[in-house]
Amino acid sequence: MSSLLGEAPALWRALTIELEHWQQQFGGVPLWWRDDDAQTYTPALDRLLQINRQQYSSTLALAVIPAGATNTLARRLQSEANCWVLQHGYRHKNFAPSTRKKCELDEDRPLAVIAKELQSGATYLAGLLGDQFLPVLVPPWNRMRSDLVVHLPAWGYWGWSGLGPASAVPGLKVVNVHIDIINWRTRQFAGTGQVLGQWLRVLQQQRAATTPDELPAPIGLMTHHLAHDDKCWLFLNTFLPWIEEQVTVRWQSPMALFSPNRRL
Repeated sequence: MSSLLGEAPALWRALTIELEHWQQQFGGVPLWWRDDDAQTYTPALDRLLQINRQQYSSTLALAVIPAGATNTLARRLQSEANCWVLQHGYRHKNFAPSTRKKCELDEDRPLAVIAKELQSGATYLAGLLGDQFLPVLVPPWNRMRSDLVVHLPAWGYWGWSGLGPASAVPGLKVVNVHIDIINWRTRQFAGTGQVLGQWLRVLQQQRAATTPDELPAPIGLMTHHLAHDDKCWLFLNTFLPWIEEQVTVRWQSPMALFSPNRRL
């Protein structure tokens, strides 16, 4: 199978219609792409970077786990002008009790310990990756204790990124992702119908929430290259060129999205 365009034909048609609305109202779609859990060079990472660099005009935000980040990763990323690095927690370790969802930046951990870890991780990534690193926190499992966000500006962060609708935070750029292509219960591709349904719902909701004098907020694609099966890769190689044929796609650079000196 070389394409998924034959699966869920009604959803492909519905998406085409929705994208026509976006083209008419906004002149295209602002997208951004975040991939999580990078630590070192792997064939899967190389495959991801090849898609980003050679096939589409996208700009990738790679969420890197500081405790596992290697010199090999830094060397591989040196030639990737369209790839920026965000901070994926500290070691991506679950500290939440079994009664709660997985969380590294958990409410039961002392704030001072979390602050020390995060700042140590940011310093390490800045030294390892130089200007390619942006001080933006991506919490493991896309969740963190509710009182943490107010401290991030004082700790040197420009912003943070989670999953789902975003709420404004004074002093921070908050730019979330919305579409997850993996079913984490099975650790496989979520299915063409499921993923296209996510795209359709997010596009419709964002369009409805955008007033005539506003620009729509960026829509975020989330991937996890280390967890991709063959159908995840096939979806990326099917959907990304397809959407660029349907509508003007404005890929948003992570630097432009999160820099405190730039407006969204």
